[in-house]
Amino acid sequence: MDFPALVSREGFPPGVTVERLPDPHGEIFRVRNGEGTRGLDLLLTDEAVRMYGEGPTLALVLTRLREVAETGLPEVGVASGYERQVFVGD
Repeated sequence: MDFPALVSREGFPPGVTVERLPDPHGEIFRVRNGEGTRGLDLLLTDEAVRMYGEGPTLALVLTRLREVAETGLPEVGVASGYERQVFVGD
């Protein structure tokens, strides 16, 4: 799947970026403002991808990240870093 194209189609607010990062338990999707002072991580577990499929899980992840970006990204903590949400399989 063309991840940059999926992000572009999702319609994130201007100045917001989305990154896809590896994690031992799956992948982290990080949404943040241009300065990097506000943002959120969403961990998509390998288990969730196996259970629901790559396409549906990516769609849910991007929709959730866009919603958070539209309503207001949390501040990045100096000691704690990015707030994290997790999408796991049932």
